[in-house]
Amino acid sequence: MDKKIVAVLNDNLPIGIAFNTLAHMSLSLGIHNQEMIGTQLLMDKDNNKYLGMSKYPIIILKTDGKRIQKISKLAKKEGKLIVIDFLKEMYTKYTDEDMKKAIKKIDEFEHYGVLLYGEKNRIDNYTLSFKLWK
Repeated sequence: MDKKIVAVLNDNLPIGIAFNTLAHMSLSLGIHNQEMIGTQLLMDKDNNKYLGMSKYPIIILKTDGKRIQKISKLAKKEGKLIVIDFLKEMYTKYTDEDMKKAIKKIDEFEHYGVLLYGEKNRIDNYTLSFKLWK
C-alpha cells in the first residue's frame, strides 16, 4: 500500500472530545476523496448490505496541540497531502457563518487534531515521532 490515513489528536483532550474530533475529520476526508473506499457494497449470505471501508490503513496518533499545528502548516505548505484540521473554535462556533468570522480574527489556533491522507512516505516524514493513541 502506497497511501495511508493518519489522524493526530491532541493528547490533552478528554476521550469523548478526541473521538468526536476524529469523527468530524474522517467525515470531511470521506467527502473530499471517495477513491479511498474499497468495495462500495458488501453482501452477506442473507443479503444484508454493508458499506465498504477504507482500503488504506488508518492510524491514530497523539501529541500536543503545538506540534499538531506545526505539522498541519508544513504539510499544507508542501501541498502533496490532503490536510484536514479540527480547531478548538469548531466546538464553540455552531454555524458556518460564526466559524468564518472567527477564523479570520484568530492569529493562532488551538488544534484538537489534524488528519493527513496521501503517500505513506510523506505522512511518515511528519508523524513517525508521535505515539499511538491507546
